[in-house]
Formats: sequence, structure tokens, C-alpha cells
Amino acid sequence: MEFHENSNSTNSSSTSFSLYSDNILIFTVVFSIQFVFAVVENLLIVWIVYKDKRLKTTTNYLVANMAVSDVLAAVCVFPLRLIWINFDKKWLVGGIIGQLLCKLSNFTAELSLTVSVYSCFFIAIDRYYAVAHPIKKPFQPKIKFIIALTWILSSFFKAPIFYFYDIIVEDNQKICLVSSNISSSFSVYFYVNNVLTFGVTIIVVTIIYVLIVYKLHKHKVPGFQNNSTIRRKELQNRKVLKLSVTIVALFYISWGSRSIIAILNDTGNFDHLSQEANFNLMSISFFMLYMSLVYNFFVYLFFNSVYRQNFKDMITKCCFSDTISNIMEYSLRQSSSGNREKVSESGVVQMKNIQERCSI
Repeated sequence: MEFHENSNSTNSSSTSFSLYSDNILIFTVVFSIQFVFAVVENLLIVWIVYKDKRLKTTTNYLVANMAVSDVLAAVCVFPLRLIWINFDKKWLVGGIIGQLLCKLSNFTAELSLTVSVYSCFFIAIDRYYAVAHPIKKPFQPKIKFIIALTWILSSFFKAPIFYFYDIIVEDNQKICLVSSNISSSFSVYFYVNNVLTFGVTIIVVTIIYVLIVYKLHKHKVPGFQNNSTIRRKELQNRKVLKLSVTIVALFYISWGSRSIIAILNDTGNFDHLSQEANFNLMSISFFMLYMSLVYNFFVYLFFNSVYRQNFKDMITKCCFSDTISNIMEYSLRQSSSGNREKVSESGVVQMKNIQERCSI
């Protein structure tokens, strides 16, 4: 799957994007908002996992790994997309530095997407062991190696991008793109790579989650004798399973929608569309794909109370830290005048009121 267009997707485009500037403005605003949300939310995920000891589990480490890759993707793909639509595909940096940035930005964008795919794969395996073999925790002592493996495998599969992408001249302007001279080779790489990294993975992940659901419904958790313990463990597994399945399902829906549209476009199925209609369709497909960088944070807030509590605490500190500081400062000043007991009680009451308002 690609976070950007290749040469085939622009063959039918000869009209300047400026002819539909209103559409460009809309998608510029939309992509800019996605960019801000993607960076801020995923950094918050990493920070919360790092801060809270309750989240230091294999699954949450892999979630944080996805968040890091999503931040990296956002930093690369959104500037590329905004340049593509606002500067009529023109690459703004020339020379060796521009060529290096062209190759590196496309490689990094694809790398981060593949890291997320492998993270989803290992999350599925981890959830299977948690349900089928709860005493065994094969990933826990090897989590650093597994995270490194997601990046190494992704780098291996995406390394050819350094060869395919380059700065070419089209319509008298420089563009960071796959040259039409090697577009057929790129198409072969594109489809083979997608089958190996995405197609196989989604089939395996789907099978794993089907097995997990089967285990939850047909088998008792081994190693636990107390009924209340079993119920509590099964309830926890079901909650984490819902979270994991939602993350994986939304990711593949976002990826699948863009992938299908890209394949149909590259095979000429949209040649009958006007340039404006094609631009809108491609932009919507990228919007769907980029949502995979945005929605995870909201999924975690919905399914995980620990994430919600950390986020609420952070908002409380950010929004009301000045007010609380002023109350305490006022209390200290008054206490030095002989009203320590009365003011201290008043300050505590005010602070409690603020905390109650924050928790609403």
C-alpha cells in the first residue's frame, strides 16, 4: 500500500490543480487538521504508556510502537500531500538534498505503515497467548527484540523505494515520483510487496482472532481454579480483545479503501472521470488512509479506563494548574497573617470544587 501517488495515477492529469482551488482549500484544511491530531494524539499515547506502570504490558508496548510509527508517518506524508495539492505536484527542493529528501520521505512514510501492520500482527499473537495460554507470556521478555524486528522487516521490504522514487521533470516542473520508464517494474514490486506484507498478514491476523473468539466461548481458562478469578480473567480478555480487534479492523478498513481505489485507478477504471472528480476521489481515499494515524487515540480512550484517567489528569493539570496555584499562593499569604486554619480549609474546598468540575 502507498501513502502517495505513483506515476500511473497522474497519467490522465494534465490540467492544473488551480482550476478547482475551492476543493484544494477544503482538503488542505482537512489534511492539516489530520496532521495536528495525528502528531499530538500519538505522542500522548507514547507518553501515557511510558508514564503509567499499569500499561507496561506487551500489548501496550506494541500500541506505543504503532504510535511512534504513526507520528513518523504524519511528519512525512502530510507535508508531501499538502505540497502535492497546493503546488501542482511541484517538488520544492532541488539538488542532491532534494533528491535525498524525495527518496527518504517516501521510504519513511511506507516504512511507518508497514511497522503498524507488523505491530497489529504481534498484538494478535499476544492476545491469543493471553486467552489460550495465560500462564505463558512468550513476548514479555522479548518485547524489545520484537519491536526492533517490526522496524527491521519493514525496512527490508520498503528498501526498493530508494531505487524507484526520484525527482523527474514533467510538464517543465520537477516532481518527486516514480519515473514512467520504470513504472512497470514498480507495479510488480507494488503488488508483490502488498501481498507479502499486507495480504498474508491480514489473513493470518483474521485467523488468529477467530481462534481467540472460539477459545473464549468454548474453553475455560487453564491454570485458574476459582470461579470469580476465571470470570474476571475472561472479562479482562474480552475487553482487550475488543480493543485489539477494533484497532486492527479500522486499520485494514482505512488501508483497504485506499488500496482498492489505487488499484482501480492504476488499471484505468477511472479514466472516464474528469480531472476534478479524479482529484476529489483520490483525496478522499487518502483521507481514509490517513485516518489510520488519527483514530487509535480515541479507540484507546473508549475501551481503556487507564488511558481515560491519564488523559483526564493531564487536562486537569493543563487547564486548571494556574487556578490551583493562585489559590495556594493566596492561602499561603493569608496564613502568614494568622488565618492559616480558616484559609487552608477554604483553599482545600476550592481545589476540590475545581477537581469536581474537571471530572464532569
